[in-house]
Amino acid sequence: MRDPIACARDNLSLWQEAASENRELRLLQSESLGREIAKSFSADGTPPPLLWRTGEKQDVFARVMHTEEQIAFLRGFLQSCDYRPEALLQGEAHAPAPAAPRVVFLDSFFGREALRRFEAILPLPRAATAPSFTAVCEELVGGRADFAILPLEDSTEGKFLRLYQEIERFELYITHTCEVPYDNEGQTMLMALLSRHYTPVLAAPGEQMLACTLLEEDSHTLSELLLAAGCCQLSLRRVDTLPSSYGENIVFYQPLFAAPHPEDELLFLAYLELFQPRARAMGRYLHLKEKNT
Repeated sequence: MRDPIACARDNLSLWQEAASENRELRLLQSESLGREIAKSFSADGTPPPLLWRTGEKQDVFARVMHTEEQIAFLRGFLQSCDYRPEALLQGEAHAPAPAAPRVVFLDSFFGREALRRFEAILPLPRAATAPSFTAVCEELVGGRADFAILPLEDSTEGKFLRLYQEIERFELYITHTCEVPYDNEGQTMLMALLSRHYTPVLAAPGEQMLACTLLEEDSHTLSELLLAAGCCQLSLRRVDTLPSSYGENIVFYQPLFAAPHPEDELLFLAYLELFQPRARAMGRYLHLKEKNT
């Protein structure tokens, strides 16, 4: 009688080979389907009324297709049309920074040091200070400054949730971040450059970051999102969990990804917009490489 362990091993090997072939065929068919759908992409740049979210095609796009197949579908779709997700369009709408922008911050070691680091992308900044973080935001919103600098998190204490809430309340967006180290303590402060209307025009070495938020209502939404990010070659940097007021079984996740290649970021943003109605991109910014002192 044949060894049952060897038999199980051989069976698994055969089934895995068949599954691999089946997977390749599914992805090829999904990509081909994406190209076919792209043919109906309207001339004004509007997606073909998001057919995969409603009506008969919902079964195909939202239920029948698995996450990998959805990404393959979008690869074919994006290869065959000029679709731009809303998160990209919002970033492209910002004007270039003025030649000598006014930058407001709370006067402190971290604010001054962050301004020094941001000079790599904002030459000739005109520094201004405000008495509180809320006042910093109000200066920017009131048009008395072009950019603002705020701390986002401490490497030991974590995220400053109140400041994130202020950023959202005042409808600001992050253009760049940098790390400012404490003196002789081994800690760092993450500082952000924010604006409402402008974006720096100078380039600097750094890592493109994509911050997202996800409302989790079931046990697999986050895992699907992370699988999609991996299929798009995005690297997960962290996931924060925030409480929700919608119910004890509902939580907010805030994953942060590194997106080094624009085409991969485009693919993932399209996935969020078309297949993840509970998720959205909260911010796209460049994290500057540490500046040698």
